Amino acid sequence: MIKKFAKYFAGTLALLAALAFALNAGQAQSAEHIAMTDDGYVMVPMDKDHWEIQPQAQRDPNAPQAQVAFAADGDVPLDYDKNPAIPSSSPAGTYYGEKDAAWVRGATAYIKGLDDFSDGIIEYDVLLQRPEAGFIGLVVRAIDDGNHERFFMRPHHNTDSWDDSIQYTPVYNQLQSWQLYTGELYNSFFRYTYEDWIHCKLVLSGNSAEWFIRDMTKPAQYAPDLKRETPAGKVGLYALNPDRLGGLFANVKYKKMDKPPLMNDGVELPTAPPGNINTWERSEPFDEAWLKNKIMIMPADESMFTWTEFAADRLGIFAIHKLFTPVKEKNSVFIKKEIMSDRDQVKILQFGYSDRANVFLNGALQYIGDNTYRSRNRAFLGTAGYYDQVALDLKKGKNDLRIAVSAEALFTASWGGMAKFADTTGISFDE
Repeated sequence: MIKKFAKYFAGTLALLAALAFALNAGQAQSAEHIAMTDDGYVMVPMDKDHWEIQPQAQRDPNAPQAQVAFAADGDVPLDYDKNPAIPSSSPAGTYYGEKDAAWVRGATAYIKGLDDFSDGIIEYDVLLQRPEAGFIGLVVRAIDDGNHERFFMRPHHNTDSWDDSIQYTPVYNQLQSWQLYTGELYNSFFRYTYEDWIHCKLVLSGNSAEWFIRDMTKPAQYAPDLKRETPAGKVGLYALNPDRLGGLFANVKYKKMDKPPLMNDGVELPTAPPGNINTWERSEPFDEAWLKNKIMIMPADESMFTWTEFAADRLGIFAIHKLFTPVKEKNSVFIKKEIMSDRDQVKILQFGYSDRANVFLNGALQYIGDNTYRSRNRAFLGTAGYYDQVALDLKKGKNDLRIAVSAEALFTASWGGMAKFADTTGISFDE
């Protein structure tokens, strides 16, 4: 009797295990059923089963909710002014005629199961509805929603007076970097059409990328200096801010490749300008309020600082937000450098920063500046370059140069800067 029961019990367990395996396998198969093309691409269906939705953090707790919807699921998203985002002329079950399409706004949609994409090609179609403010594109090599590489479109920058209708920026610790990394290495101009599907292709190869938009023979943007390391990570579609223009995406596919060739291979990359300070020491973050009315750093103040070596990147830019996210009461960092002078002399320091800076020489305040986004007028972006300068009265021998760089607490566009001497005759700083 006992043997019969044991045999029956074992058989029942085996049957249950087989059923569980079959159910799990069926679920996995349905969730992972992704078609392969003849040329080695993985096609990603645009439905809820194949995308992981991550709403973006918002400064305003009353901001509208993020939206992600899929044509295949029959969802018809609405603008927040209650006007239909998809025109009534669009055939049922499609967005602008595309069945395999998604609507994204104020969120990132990551490809499920893909967390190891480094080098390769990503192709997709995007539709911009109108020339309205929005930031729509791809995130790649994403460790998480706050650390990745980002390529995006500005649908409203559609005239020749703008040079940044498309842009690359690295994201560190939830902070974008476009105020630090600006200019031709990071921005380009592309003239958009609206309510029209635009085919795009992003080729990632090591620390470089080429972004093709409509024309697949010539990249609309060449990004030769991707700032983050090149780890494998996630791939996502995103449209920034739930109160801005959303993006429609369709026909997403990707192909992993080891160092795919680029049309711009062999282009010589720029380096830091002469006289740039490329290595510093930095403090730990502290409260910017400490700087208020501070005209002299006293010996007694030194106990609040500990110092760590800190290097600028190849272009001479130091990005503090690679290390820290500015939060309330910890939104300032001192960087310092020892300057040796062979005599008493005045030297011009040229510098840029995001968002605010206090410059001290040998303990005495020399400069206070505010470069915050829109701090000077509505069109002021707060981009950093060697736009500010201060005359430093160097003494013969050792001089202590310190710059306190402060940032808006969270949701700022960068935290860092750059600094160089216009003339290094008679001075040295171990570069």
